[in-house]
Amino acid sequence: MRGSLWPRILAFAKMLGYESAQELTSTITDPAHQVWLDPNGRSRFRQLLEEHEVVRGYECQFKRKDGTAIWVSLNCRKVRGKDGRTLYHEGLIADITDRKRIEDALRDSEEKYRDIFEGRSKESVERPLRASFWLRTPPLRGC
Repeated sequence: MRGSLWPRILAFAKMLGYESAQELTSTITDPAHQVWLDPNGRSRFRQLLEEHEVVRGYECQFKRKDGTAIWVSLNCRKVRGKDGRTLYHEGLIADITDRKRIEDALRDSEEKYRDIFEGRSKESVERPLRASFWLRTPPLRGC
């Protein structure tokens, strides 16, 4: 492999929970089943790449070494030689797990809000609000 490729493989290895690029490359023999949470997702991604030559923002889940799932966004393009044959694929993989968690939490919050204000809440919001409080103000002067 080219020397400049190793730092990228190391970053990918770390993303998946491996200690080194060597551990990743020696362990992964079947990416469709060892990396992709849904092995069919890899086939869909490859099909999109064949059809369009460039794929941007393909979101899917990968498996970490310990089996936990992470969300990733894939951007990839084919690089062709003068003869038109594919020389290699160039791309970027970004871990978007935190963004997905935030989106899920926001979606849940919006659903709860909508349920409350559309009257579908499990909690009763129809009871009259009864509140008591004391208001203290300084004595009025000159009145």
